[in-house]
Amino acid sequence: MFTKSTSLFVIVIALALLAGAFGSCNKGGDETGNSPATQSPAADGSAAATPGAPAAAAGGSGESAAAPGQPADAGGAGLASDAGRDVFTLANCSMCHGSGLGGSTLAPALKDLKANWDAAKLKQYLADPPGYAEKDPRLAEQIKQYTSMKMPAWSTTGLDNSDRDILIDWLLEQ
Repeated sequence: MFTKSTSLFVIVIALALLAGAFGSCNKGGDETGNSPATQSPAADGSAAATPGAPAAAAGGSGESAAAPGQPADAGGAGLASDAGRDVFTLANCSMCHGSGLGGSTLAPALKDLKANWDAAKLKQYLADPPGYAEKDPRLAEQIKQYTSMKMPAWSTTGLDNSDRDILIDWLLEQ
């Protein structure tokens, strides 16, 4: 039937195909490696379809429809909000901070961040969360509540800095 070398060859090919299939979706992007938050609009001016993003409203106006369970955007920043929410999901932030930004036993809530943060401070924090927290008395005290794991640096997400900036802008709107 099959020799050992033929069987080994078939197994190696199957593993390579599986690795290719899973490797192309590790960041939630398309086949070019673009994440949904950074994909550009289609050439015809309509919003490009991205997995997980709400579909454009009927009529092709480019406005986004509200996600299920979410209110329609009243301020015209729907596309930015959708992109920020997509990055939040792709970076796995909700695993600790909760999908509704309400926090959990692993990490604090991320609502009303404007009270203590601006974009520049969040960029510094995301580069090295534990290091930044040690220097900030408010965070040093807060971090004592969440001892089971440390917040990872942005560089571990596999997403680029433009995605980080989209996320920061979105978080500061919440």
